[in-house]
Amino acid sequence: MELDKNSEIIDFDALFEEKKPGLKPESKPESNLKISKLRSFSLIGIYFLITIVVATLIQVSMILTETGTRDITASESMVEQVSLSTYGLGYLDEITFLQYHDDYPNVVILTKSNGYVFIANSENPHINQVYTIQDIINFYQSDRPLWKDTIVLDPVVKLFMFEDHQSFVDKFGIELSDQVDYTIPQAYVNFTSNTTSVLNFVIYLLLAAALIPVAFKMYHFEFGLYFPRKTWIKDVVLGYGMMFVASAIATVVVQLISIIFNYMPGEAVNQQAISASLLSEYGFLIIIVTIVFAPLLEELIFRKAFFSLFKKEYFALVFSSLIFGLIHVVGETSVLGFLTNWITYSASGFALGYIYIKNNHNIWSSILIHAVYNAVAVVLMLFVL
Repeated sequence: MELDKNSEIIDFDALFEEKKPGLKPESKPESNLKISKLRSFSLIGIYFLITIVVATLIQVSMILTETGTRDITASESMVEQVSLSTYGLGYLDEITFLQYHDDYPNVVILTKSNGYVFIANSENPHINQVYTIQDIINFYQSDRPLWKDTIVLDPVVKLFMFEDHQSFVDKFGIELSDQVDYTIPQAYVNFTSNTTSVLNFVIYLLLAAALIPVAFKMYHFEFGLYFPRKTWIKDVVLGYGMMFVASAIATVVVQLISIIFNYMPGEAVNQQAISASLLSEYGFLIIIVTIVFAPLLEELIFRKAFFSLFKKEYFALVFSSLIFGLIHVVGETSVLGFLTNWITYSASGFALGYIYIKNNHNIWSSILIHAVYNAVAVVLMLFVL
């Protein structure tokens, strides 16, 4: 085995050349399980090349050729936006709404008037109050409309209104304030849930094909170091508990932000996509991605590769956690949605990184806990929630 005493980086190629068949390495330098900076940069570069450049090119080509896509009308976009916004309020003519209702079961009718239905998110805890058409009109006329009867403070109503809304405004005699803040639902082209499932699986398959051969010896060597431990099951249980605690702390921080900015955090866009894909015809592909590919590949990049770039492991811990969180929130459509979900995902990355440090940089410690954590989340989404 060749060990650079200055950088304390293991040459895995030399390590396996010297290892005799059937014998374990004489030493277990678990505290020095790093890879070279060149290999780290290579792995990180390949990862982001595939997840950003290659994935984007595939998606654009599919959209241009209308492969696996469907058109989302402005009307359906209205229902979709309300379904994604806990405190959202939108409107639609009743006949059109009924066409989309089955696809968005968490969108409910708040009240009806003049052939229109006013729709809200069923997760909004304040829609059990009685809302008259005058209340709705007041929402659209107010500079800062608030939902009723909140324990701590009244949350702001997130208003949705079509770009061509003049007939709607005239019908209800609404006098829009110059300061009224509303979002315009737009028509767009989207992938079907089946396509999203297959597309995600293909991207991770490409990642696995590109990254695993490069890191195979490292995976194999650290597997041999980790699994002789008799306490690995206990380690997984404690690690999962640490992930749970990190998530709880992040939730408290997010709640404080929501109080300060009068914002109700919603489900992350990334999580929504996973949930929709799980319920698709090819949901089993997302289960494989979530429980197998994601832990194997994300731990390789965000723990092994990033930690190998820095001498100070706790700087690497913070930096890698923030980048780990960042890749999970790139699809967020609001600043506060981006911030709150970034905090949540970064907290998970921090817990995994801390577990990785405490297990002497053995990648299998964080891979297992990452896989178990994701598996529990999948079970909850499919069978409990």
